[in-house]
Amino acid sequence: MILYHGTDLNSAANICKQGIDLGKSQKKLDFGAGFYTTPDIEKAKKRALLKSEGNAARARIVAIEVDDVRFASLIKKEFNNANQEWCEFILINRCGKALLSVMAGRDHNLDNRYDVVCGEIADSSISSIVYEIKKGKRKAEEVNYSELLPDSLRSYGYQISFHTKKSLSCIIKCSCDRISERKVR
Repeated sequence: MILYHGTDLNSAANICKQGIDLGKSQKKLDFGAGFYTTPDIEKAKKRALLKSEGNAARARIVAIEVDDVRFASLIKKEFNNANQEWCEFILINRCGKALLSVMAGRDHNLDNRYDVVCGEIADSSISSIVYEIKKGKRKAEEVNYSELLPDSLRSYGYQISFHTKKSLSCIIKCSCDRISERKVR
């Protein structure tokens, strides 16, 4: 399996020379702190341009080859579609432990219980809801999940995130490339 990580020149060089450092991950991401990839190179290109502030000369794609056998043995959480469980999982991971008391019993990955999490990429509407919850403008239990679910005809893409050292052990090799000069939509 080949996966892609879009980033900037410095980060890509560091990943390819030093390896993936989970300690450098932001903490409150969709599926928890981790290393995020996608099987869709076009999504990775868009992310690379975002991370390099639109400077295509500094945008890089890190291609990651994964050992399928080792990957199959990992503890995984997979969301086959964006549903209420997916929304709750993302809200807890993005809001952090403070939300656990309100959403007791809901699944999350704040403790890296999953080596790998796979599922739909969330759009900015979830970021807005997380902001409102954190600022006390909205209560988590009042969230209408239908407003967070992407339109059934629209997908923001698929992501596969690695959360533990064990998960990184299934990565065979990383390579770093410039994004193509072809225009990314």
